[in-house]
Amino acid sequence: MFTADKWKSYRLIDADGGERLEKWGDYTLIRPDPQIIWKCSGEAPEWRTAHAKYNRSSSGGGSWDYRRKLPESWQIKYGELTFMVKPTGFKHTGLFPEQAVNWDYCMNAIRGADRPINVLNLFAYTGGATLACAAAGASVCHVDAVKGMVDWARTNAKLSGLSDKPIRWIVDDAQKFISREIRRGNHYDGIILDPPSYGRGTNGEMWKLEDCIYDLMESCTQLLSDKPLFVTVGNHETLELKCNELVRYHCDHLHQHGMVLADYSKLFYEGEVNGCHVIVLAQDSDTYTVTGYKGMWIHAGEIKPEQIDYLLRLAAQLKAEKKAGIPHRLCEGKNVALIFEKTSTRTRSSFEVAAHDLGMGSTYLDSTGSQIGKKESIADTARVLSGMFDGIEYRGYGQSIVEELAQYASVPVWNGLTDEFHPTQILADFLTIREHFGSLENIHLVYMGDARFNMGNSLMVGCVKMGMHFTACAPEGYFPDAQLVAECQAIAAQTGATLDFISDPAAAVQGANVIYTDIWVSMGEPESVWAERIAALAPYQVNAALMAKAGPNAIFMHCLPAYHDKKTAVGSEMCTRFGREAMEVTDDVFESAQSVVFQEAENRMHTIKAVMAATLAEIEL
Repeated sequence: MFTADKWKSYRLIDADGGERLEKWGDYTLIRPDPQIIWKCSGEAPEWRTAHAKYNRSSSGGGSWDYRRKLPESWQIKYGELTFMVKPTGFKHTGLFPEQAVNWDYCMNAIRGADRPINVLNLFAYTGGATLACAAAGASVCHVDAVKGMVDWARTNAKLSGLSDKPIRWIVDDAQKFISREIRRGNHYDGIILDPPSYGRGTNGEMWKLEDCIYDLMESCTQLLSDKPLFVTVGNHETLELKCNELVRYHCDHLHQHGMVLADYSKLFYEGEVNGCHVIVLAQDSDTYTVTGYKGMWIHAGEIKPEQIDYLLRLAAQLKAEKKAGIPHRLCEGKNVALIFEKTSTRTRSSFEVAAHDLGMGSTYLDSTGSQIGKKESIADTARVLSGMFDGIEYRGYGQSIVEELAQYASVPVWNGLTDEFHPTQILADFLTIREHFGSLENIHLVYMGDARFNMGNSLMVGCVKMGMHFTACAPEGYFPDAQLVAECQAIAAQTGATLDFISDPAAAVQGANVIYTDIWVSMGEPESVWAERIAALAPYQVNAALMAKAGPNAIFMHCLPAYHDKKTAVGSEMCTRFGREAMEVTDDVFESAQSVVFQEAENRMHTIKAVMAATLAEIEL
């Protein structure tokens, strides 16, 4: 039995009911582990005092529940090695402590070889094995397709005092790098492989490990020196049926010298193969898949809570990858049509950048470039574009238009805004709320102003779907349509959500977590509407006095653009005409620490990316 006994600041405190309780330096985390099938008393007091817990969703993935303050990152030590750790998406911390048994094996083998050793670490992640081998005296080539992970590994090398060791830091696709090394005639005494179930190259190339493992191993055997010291392989449950055959086939090519081992929790092969003792264990692949939606718009009878939850989790993951410099070209080679009968800054930019990041081309069609509903019917447009594109976005007027597009299109259709609904906006809103408060549970959102149109409707529907408390604060006659309210009340009865319709702003915002507003006159409405709207909605302006009634922990949100000053042509004209300094929100609130409007705007891109990825790609994370 292998034991990782040199941990100085990591400890597995307890394990119970599918969860592990771990001490990472000064901080305690609770993380799911599907291999923990037993149920014990769970009496360790640290269960109740943990700094954070990762909650799994029944459909896969999940999110961190931060119970006590945590730094963004901190350090832990294994023997002479020091690592930076931090909670990341999908339960990980940037380090797998059980891997230390492999580090020890490799270090002992290198030190016992009594000769210069050259090691190749593929899919090297944050460099645990790289640092171990370098500390033992080996020259190491560290290869990972993700620049952010290589940068993290460099940080770990610096923390461990190994920056001056002979380590090559390579950002590249593993298989492509191996092919070049074979052509160069380079060889290694040790090879370390811990590939993911799905691999991504530097340009977002995606491959299934189970389809590539034979070729990968075959290539690696060509890189071994005449006196190979070890080959370590982290295997996955998806490979169980292939494993024995794989190991037996390749042991001849391993020159009968190496130990093939991994460190995970489920042993599925151990024995002698051609004179080589072989240990292969299974890794939980920790994957989930989503099935694409034909049309993507929010309506009381349409999108399900679990779908919203999935899209938010996916958006959070894609956002984290983008921040870390991790490519995710999940839709490589596809193309999308973007129909904009109403202009936009955020929606257009979000769709175009998201499409580019996913590896897609995009074609922008404005009111002059599209003949939809004019010279060509909506149904015909849908069928024409379906033959050329893999997805269609529509931003325009009636909800019936996007629904008819979805009816006749043979590809996914996404709603970028209609007069009735704005689904991609509320996804961004909910992601922002989760980022700020940790979850949507028990959140009270108050929408101030005209609640009859797309934002009031979408927020109401979204809130009842997610079991939140929604309040529309508006004058009589400015509340959502009665039929839609009735549909939402029926949903609320199932989800535990609450709905309120209040005309008194001071009463509405009491105890609110989120104060939300929108411009008082929507796109396409005539200027003549302004006088009526300002007279009716002036008492519903979000100002410092109103935010004070909500409390210091409340946040302010706005879908933008906002008339919070006179620095726009329309804002200046209307403020001057009506003798005002601002319209729906004052500048001091808009620019305050409680305002999250620009975080909210950025999240448009991440959530739109999630929508397109969910509908166009088979995703496993």
